[in-house]
Amino acid sequence: MFQLTFLGAVLFYLLWETGSQYSLPFLLVLQFLAENGVEQWEEAVVSDRGKTCKLQRSICLVQLAGLLVFAIGNYSVFTGQTQEYTHPVVMQLLANEELSIGKEKLLQTFEASQPFDRVIFQWRNDDSSSDAVYEAVLASETGVIAEEEITGAGQPYNGATVLSFPTVTPDGTQMYTLSIRKKSGTDELRFITYSMGYYDAYAGGTLTLGGQELTKDLLLSVSRTEIKTYTTTKRYWAFTAFFIAALAVLFLYWRAEEKEGE
Repeated sequence: MFQLTFLGAVLFYLLWETGSQYSLPFLLVLQFLAENGVEQWEEAVVSDRGKTCKLQRSICLVQLAGLLVFAIGNYSVFTGQTQEYTHPVVMQLLANEELSIGKEKLLQTFEASQPFDRVIFQWRNDDSSSDAVYEAVLASETGVIAEEEITGAGQPYNGATVLSFPTVTPDGTQMYTLSIRKKSGTDELRFITYSMGYYDAYAGGTLTLGGQELTKDLLLSVSRTEIKTYTTTKRYWAFTAFFIAALAVLFLYWRAEEKEGE
C-alpha cells in the first residue's frame, strides 16, 4: 500500500506540477517505505536479532540526520519564498458562444459576499491589426471600482481582460456590474458567453445588451489574490518535530527489541 501511495503521488505531481515543496507531505511515507525495505532485506540476509535491532537503530539515526539536513536546507523554500494564491469568489467558466455588441452597452451583473480584487473575462480578436477600442468598467452601487481600455491592435486571437484593483469587501451580499462598450473603430471584438436556451448558467446575475436581457452570461471569473509563503515558520518546524518524534519512537522500539533479545 505504501509503495502504491508513493508511486501514485509521484506520477500525479509529475503530470500536474513539480516543486520541492510537494515532497514534504510524503516524508513520513518515505520513512515507512525505508523501514519496510530494511525489513525485507533483513529477512533475506540478516538472521541475528541483535544485529537487526542495531541496524534498525543506525538507520533511524541516518534518517534523522537526513531529515535535519533537509529541514534546514529547505527552510527558506517553504517559509521564505512567496507565491500567488487565487481564491475564487464568482466563477462562470462555461463557454459556447461569441457575442458582438456593436455600439450597444453590454452589462453583466454578479453577486459577491466575499472580498475580491480581480475580475477576468475573455474575448476573440480576428485581426491583430484591429482598430477596435472598448472600455470595461466595474462598478458597485456606490461608484466605479475599476476601468480598463481594451484595444484589438497587437492582441492575439484569444484575449482576456484583467481588472485588478484594491480589495473590495462586500457588506453582506452585494450586486456589482461589469459594463463593456465600444469607444471607437470599425472592427469588432467578440465576447465569450455561455448559453443553453432557457438555462441560466449563472443565476446570481444577468447579462443585458442595449437594455435587453439575454439568456446567457459572460465567461467570468471574480477572485481574490493573496501573496504568501507555502507555510509558516511555526507550522514548518511543527511538521519537522513530528517526523523527528516518529523516528525517536522507532529508535526506542528497536532498542527495546534489542534488550528483549539479550
